[in-house]
Amino acid sequence: MKEPKLYIMTMNKVSGIYTITNKVTGKLYIGESLDIYRRWNDEHIPQLRKNHHYNRELQNDFNKYGEENFSFEVLERYSGNDPISTKARILILESYFITQFGKAGISLYNNENTMVEILNGNKLPQEGGNTLVCAIANVLANYTIKECEGFAYFEKYKTIKGVLFDYVTPKKESQASIIKEFEKYLSQ
Repeated sequence: MKEPKLYIMTMNKVSGIYTITNKVTGKLYIGESLDIYRRWNDEHIPQLRKNHHYNRELQNDFNKYGEENFSFEVLERYSGNDPISTKARILILESYFITQFGKAGISLYNNENTMVEILNGNKLPQEGGNTLVCAIANVLANYTIKECEGFAYFEKYKTIKGVLFDYVTPKKESQASIIKEFEKYLSQ
């Protein structure tokens, strides 16, 4: 469970999704952070060792099975230039993985989906406030999550105009009429 060497060797913050795995039961906790190793070394480990972790089920199993029976892994790294949009995207990825692992029948310690709780107004974001809520909504409205060879990534939704003009290069003056005609065709 200890990863101090990796934490020390990491010069830059690693943002993304991580798991805490109970090696005895296979049960997982899925989390997100803008600084995964800080979250692990400064929050999860000290809280679990002091019997003060907010996830009581994880805490009870930690007490029962011992620290040596838990592992910490980075599931997905995500980097971006803007901390708010990065936070929005990793919250969406966390939600995605919680849903996918749950559908696969993998037992989870997570009893809430942070992104859903924020969007429903049941939880206030600690970082970013309403700006983060707007950023999440923007990403959800403009992107979809795709998977390829075990990696999740964001793919921008294409507009009708974008899809059409990927295949057709009309003269500038006829673009509007082509879009209108294409929209009419799609609505039939």
